[in-house]
Amino acid sequence: MRDHHSLRKNEVVKVSRKDCRLGDENLRRIGYKHIVMFNCTGAKYKYIAHKDAAIWQASMHAYSGTMQLRYMGPVPTH
Repeated sequence: MRDHHSLRKNEVVKVSRKDCRLGDENLRRIGYKHIVMFNCTGAKYKYIAHKDAAIWQASMHAYSGTMQLRYMGPVPTH
């Protein structure tokens, strides 16, 4: 943590990335099934999951762990 009264202007703060599996675990905990992790690089991790006969796309911010969900449509029936 930096003292805001300090004269140092250039300093590096290391922020650790969350593991991609954390998003999978969070989705399972709130009831999503058939979770596929399809992008575990970059600043946002992406997932596809099923819940209540619907397909959802989820993304998790790699540093904060904040998740966003977007409805993609109904699960296709065969």
